Amino acid sequence: MNLKRLKKLSILGWILMTLLSSNSFASDNILLRIRDFFADTFFQRGEVAENINDFTRAPSDEACNGVDPLAFSNREISLNEILEPPEESPPLTRGPSRGLLEFPTAIESAAVGPCESRHYNPDGNRVDQYIAPHTGCAFAAVLQEWNEACPGFDSACRLAWGDISHRTESYFNGHRSHTGGECIDMRPIRNTGGGPLTYRHHSYDRERTQQLINLLKEKGGTAVLFNDPQINGATDWAGHDNHIHVCFRNDVNVKDACRDLEPDYNRCPMLYNFLESDEVRSIRDSEF
Repeated sequence: MNLKRLKKLSILGWILMTLLSSNSFASDNILLRIRDFFADTFFQRGEVAENINDFTRAPSDEACNGVDPLAFSNREISLNEILEPPEESPPLTRGPSRGLLEFPTAIESAAVGPCESRHYNPDGNRVDQYIAPHTGCAFAAVLQEWNEACPGFDSACRLAWGDISHRTESYFNGHRSHTGGECIDMRPIRNTGGGPLTYRHHSYDRERTQQLINLLKEKGGTAVLFNDPQINGATDWAGHDNHIHVCFRNDVNVKDACRDLEPDYNRCPMLYNFLESDEVRSIRDSEF
């Protein structure tokens, strides 16, 4: 695909995004996903990629199906985000069974997560972001603390997370372990640009990724899978070159992280309805 064709597509993407950003389309999740596709594919701080072949496939994830299918080969990409972080906390949605809650994302787009995080590759109708209350509370502590060290919605080092668990199905997207709302996928940290990458990419930030894994474990995270051999505290597992897998089980370390959390709703307003729900408050207020 040549540069002229890409520029034409980028103009088409801009027109579509303008239309899809109007209020009349804001509630249509399918159209929002089309807009996000054009944003992630063609817009990099106002510029278009010169060659679509700069994108290369990353290894599939046999343990939890990858869900982060593209890694950039040798090109530095900076994504220009469409939406600003919202000022209000979205309404809390409960799953019909299994005691899971929908982890909050922006009303305008499921790609915008709390504490200036990004939810990458969201499924339709937000069905992939259901989480156990104790896991969500500990993960909220991770997001808030990470954002204190790395503020900014457009920061290269912001935390990007993917699949958690499905709203109704125990198994989805090929995952073997994302069954009960306790496990989360997230991308390694970058030192520049945005988007997916493997630990072999030149924009991969090993030092910050190690800091992230240390924080995950500090908040009670276990079963940490990631393939960078120079990272401490993670287990090598097929398909985890391009993302980190972590679980927050219902144990004393996770509950301690939840109880120790002092929410900063000025920094992370999207978390309010989730952290103040009866399910999560019962953990935060418990003594044992």
